Formats: sequence, C-alpha cells, structure tokens
Amino acid sequence: MLRTPWMLAAALLIGHAYGQATLPDVPPVSSLLTPSKNTVEILKIAFSDDVLALEARVLEVIKDRPDWYLELFEQTPTGDPLPYDARFGISEAEYQRLRTARRNITVLGCSTITLMTVEAVPGQVYLRGGPGLDGLNGVSFRPRPGGIYWVNTRIGTAGGQRAFVTDDNDTLGVRAGYTWVLGAPRDGQPNNQNAVLNFSRDQTGRLILGYYLQERRDGQEVRKVDEVVRTANCQP
Repeated sequence: MLRTPWMLAAALLIGHAYGQATLPDVPPVSSLLTPSKNTVEILKIAFSDDVLALEARVLEVIKDRPDWYLELFEQTPTGDPLPYDARFGISEAEYQRLRTARRNITVLGCSTITLMTVEAVPGQVYLRGGPGLDGLNGVSFRPRPGGIYWVNTRIGTAGGQRAFVTDDNDTLGVRAGYTWVLGAPRDGQPNNQNAVLNFSRDQTGRLILGYYLQERRDGQEVRKVDEVVRTANCQP
C-alpha cells in the first residue's frame, strides 16, 4: 500500500486514491485508537519485477508532469483508474498489466505496536513501535472538533483526514479506515518532506497500519520510514 506513495503511477494502479468513502461508511477514528499493545506482522508489499519495469517506463514519461497528464488526471472521475493513453509509452496490454497488477506480501517478522495515552495531554494517542519499528515512534494522533484527528510526525503535522474503503482487489483485502497526508510531491527538488499514514481495520478485525515518511536536504535523504504492519498471532 505504502511502497512509494508519491509515485505518479499510483493513479494508474488505484485511481486518484483508495475507494472513496464518507464518514458514516467507516467506524470513527477513535475506534481504531483504543489504547492497547498489539502484536503485529511486519510486512513487505511489493510488485513483481516486470510490473516495476513497466511503472518505471511510465514514470520516465510523466515525471515532469506534462500538461496532457495533468489534464487526463483531472478529467478522470475520482476513484477511477486513468484510461489508457498511448503517451504513457507502453502498449494498452502492458497498461492493463500495470493497472491490474497485485502486489506480493512477504512477512518479514513480528513485533508490537502500542497505542497509549498520557494524562497530561487529554485525548491524544501516542504510537510506539517495538523492535524493528522504531520509525513509528514520534507519531501521535491529536483530536480535533467533530471527531477529526490530526497526525503529528517528526517532520510536522498531517491533516486532511480522509475516510477510505477498499475491495477484494486490494492486496490487503477489504478494509476501512483513514488516511492523512503531509507535504506534496516535488520531484527533483533538493529539499523535500513527505509523510502519509493509513490506519484501517479489515473484515476479520485486524488493524493495518502503513506509514511512509521521507525527508531530503540538499538532495540527500536524511530520514526515511516505510512500514506496513498488521495485527497477528506471532511471537515478536
């Protein structure tokens, strides 16, 4: 889900975003943030090499965000995949392969995530990662009026809480939850800060959290987090 969230080709694979949802379709954020310690699988989610090669070809064509791509993006209904265009630089059959590709899931190990509160900060929920998940430390959920939360990260605060749902075509299955985004893609820029967090629950009740953060200074990557975890019965 969170391989490289800023890649333009994401629009090819999952439309503008995940399936659109209104707040009544998804449980309240607070239901995902119950203070608890959870055993989780650490997941690697990646496309096969042939799909990555197709994606690279498309990215090479649209990396400078030409007008035709932006126009096509804007004309496509939200939630729908972009229609095929020869200017992507691949054949229609290759495009269909790219659009329908499913990512592979590999379990890298087990760890824990802890959701905790602090008396001094009422309502705020802090996330703590166990062994191998240090990158999750520094994330907290700050309540706002109307059942909205903001997400604090090490590079700033992500707002714009948005509900989403997925279907059977999603690699992680049918689930419902929320996403928060900080920053904007700025390809080729020497200084860049991006963060995106997805928190959801699948049909079996498992919590699924994906977190991506990248910080670049003077063209050098100084911080990067790319974690996907799912609650499971395993030994950390």
